[in-house]
Amino acid sequence: MVLLGAAIRELSARYQSPIDVVTSGDWSKVVLEGQPGVGVVYRIKSRKRPYWLSPSQWRLIQQLKRRAPGPVWFLDPTDVGLKLLHRAGISQNNIVCFNSFSHSTSDHIVSKTARVIRCSPKAFPSNFRVSLIEEAFTASLLDIHSSWKSDLDQWLRGQPFGDQKLILFQAGNSVTTRRGRLSRATNYKYWPLRNWAKVIQHCADLYPNHALLLIGQPSEYPLNQKIKQLVQRPHLYNVAHDVPLTRLIALCNASDALISVDTGPAHIAAAVGLPMVVLFGSSRPEEYKPVSALGSQVLCVDTPRPPYLRHLTVEPVLKAVDFLQLKMTPLL
Repeated sequence: MVLLGAAIRELSARYQSPIDVVTSGDWSKVVLEGQPGVGVVYRIKSRKRPYWLSPSQWRLIQQLKRRAPGPVWFLDPTDVGLKLLHRAGISQNNIVCFNSFSHSTSDHIVSKTARVIRCSPKAFPSNFRVSLIEEAFTASLLDIHSSWKSDLDQWLRGQPFGDQKLILFQAGNSVTTRRGRLSRATNYKYWPLRNWAKVIQHCADLYPNHALLLIGQPSEYPLNQKIKQLVQRPHLYNVAHDVPLTRLIALCNASDALISVDTGPAHIAAAVGLPMVVLFGSSRPEEYKPVSALGSQVLCVDTPRPPYLRHLTVEPVLKAVDFLQLKMTPLL
């Protein structure tokens, strides 16, 4: 969803109007609301859940039926959810679909969505003639609310690392926290914990004055603890239980670097200008590399045997860490 922010900002600038957004998941509404160009955010719990079992989808249908007809851009590459628009009575002539275009696997998702939104639905011919090439329309950018910064400032004052520079580590992902072995075949983004420990140890040696924070969702706290036990270094903290989304966004803005698997926090961090090293397994970096409108450095390290990240050795990641230029952010 962070990567779609560029498309929302461009459409808003072209039509001189906020753009309403239909999204799913727990993070999207928090990330999008209040951002430039964003209008009403409609959220469903899951776009894959059968319609007859999803009250959030029922509510969405009623909300969409109450809206005046207008152009719609459907940007889901899987076509999941398109039936919801039809259930709401939205004609296909009002919709431009992502999969109506031929996309190359070598094109980044931001470029693909830009190609889609620059076409208009049949029922609503283009009514703009302006060309927009700004960075804000070709990369990720997030505004950080002052309340988020204030919350982070207060939180940091109560932490033992509150007066230190920070480097973040995101080892987990949504699949990691499901039941079963960490190394099960379906956990494509699993990277051996001993590898994470070596990378963290390397960062501790490179930047002895920095505090190193293991981040993630609360459900990722046990995973981070296992990594922490392998490192046994001072100034390493597991804060996955204490960083809700808005605090995470502000924390990324206040930190100097991130080492992460390809997951949501990496895209959030890029959108606030945090330099990073990103490890890719199932997704392709040419399609889903985090991109920042602020021009921050993003180094991608790809597995030699997709889709499994576990086949990536630690040496290329250590080299990327050596090459990474820290942000050197002043404390808030």
